[in-house]
Amino acid sequence: MKKKADISVIIMVLAVVAVVVLGAVAITPTIKTGIDQRKAEKLMAKVQDGTATVEDMANLSGYKADEFLAQYGLTTDDVGAKANASELAEKMTLENYCKYLGLTYTDEDLETFKLTSENAKDISADTKDVTLKTEFAQYLSAKAQAEKEKLEGESETTEGVDTEENNDEQTADAE
Repeated sequence: MKKKADISVIIMVLAVVAVVVLGAVAITPTIKTGIDQRKAEKLMAKVQDGTATVEDMANLSGYKADEFLAQYGLTTDDVGAKANASELAEKMTLENYCKYLGLTYTDEDLETFKLTSENAKDISADTKDVTLKTEFAQYLSAKAQAEKEKLEGESETTEGVDTEENNDEQTADAE
């Protein structure tokens, strides 16, 4: 009779251990997700207030500092992992600075900017002058905003209007 009682106790202990382990496994991703979310929010706040380091920006992007810098043609010898965004921007070429900001440009954009800016006569993809890079980025942003507004204006004027062109497009779509 004692052996049955011992086996019953062992089975109960194993069942409790299994429930605890399964509970821990089930809750761990939720805890980790919450921690990751808070960490990401703190890093984003640092980026927004200008106190983020290269290391912070790399972590936020899912990279190590050297991998993050390599995307922009830099190494940790060029810019330390503790450098801030403005120190990082100073070291980048125009091409990599635009990439960093998420801006794309063409040679035509560069040539047009040269004609519109007194200081930009010698600007190129390799330019490191912070003022020129900032002006060019502002130029590209303004150009993109104007194009967006133009497209929005065009869609508003053709929405619901029976123009010959719209009718032709609808006919072609129906076929």
